[in-house]
Formats: sequence, structure tokens, C-alpha cells
Amino acid sequence: MLPDHHTNVQPVNSHRLLGFDYGVRKIGVATANTLTGTSQALLTLPFVAGKPHWKGLDSIVQQWQPDTLVVGLPLHLDGSESTLSQHCRKFAFTLQARYEIPAVMSDERLSSDQAALQLRQGQTRSTRHQQLRDAVAAELILHTYIQQL
Repeated sequence: MLPDHHTNVQPVNSHRLLGFDYGVRKIGVATANTLTGTSQALLTLPFVAGKPHWKGLDSIVQQWQPDTLVVGLPLHLDGSESTLSQHCRKFAFTLQARYEIPAVMSDERLSSDQAALQLRQGQTRSTRHQQLRDAVAAELILHTYIQQL
């Protein structure tokens, strides 16, 4: 079983994080470093044949060499799990098994809405806005996770 956002489990010397905003058709990806306090929205990967773009994810994990993988857990405002929550848990479990890197869940309530608002405030053009929204949501998931450490 994976640790969730309530456990604050952090592997020793873990400072390079990859965050994921898992959706039904695409996955936003971001990176953060807890030592430098920096984070960056990376990209949004579309699903391939209805499944995560594993080749793209393999490349990202190899490039960034994370210590911990953080997957957003979509919860309702009252804290109960959404219909997508189980899919996110399965994705996190698969990530952990595939890459042999600890994966944790982090509350992602409203992260996509917050990401869209940030992009609108930055007056990002609509096509670029759509491409960045899920990656920015992944970055917000990492911020939430880091704040709870």
C-alpha cells in the first residue's frame, strides 16, 4: 500500500521529486527540488491507446532521476475520494513498481482549477494554456506535498 497525503512519509535524503497530475486522457508532469526550493512544470503527456504514455514517462524518469514520485490524489472538498482516486492510486503503484522509486499520494483538491486560474492571470494564450494546465497542476501538487513535510 502506498503512503497517502496524511502520512508524511519521506524517504531519507529525498530531495528530487517528480509530480504527476493523473487524468483520464493525459498526465501533467512537474519536478521539484526540496533542497533548492525550486519547482518547474515540465509537460503534459497524452495517453496512448487509452494508457499512460510509458515511453515518455520512462524518458522523464531517466532524465530527472527523482528520489520520490508524487501522484495527486483527487479528493472531494469534504475529503472523500473521487471516482478518479482509485485510478490514481493504481497509477502510483505501477510507477513505484516500474521504476523502483517510492511513490506517495498527495491531496490535489482543486489543483487543476488553481492551475487554470494562474495561467489565465498570466494571460497565457489558450492553446498553450491547455498544454500547460496539467503540468502546472502537477507543480501545485508538489507544492502541497512539500508544505506537508
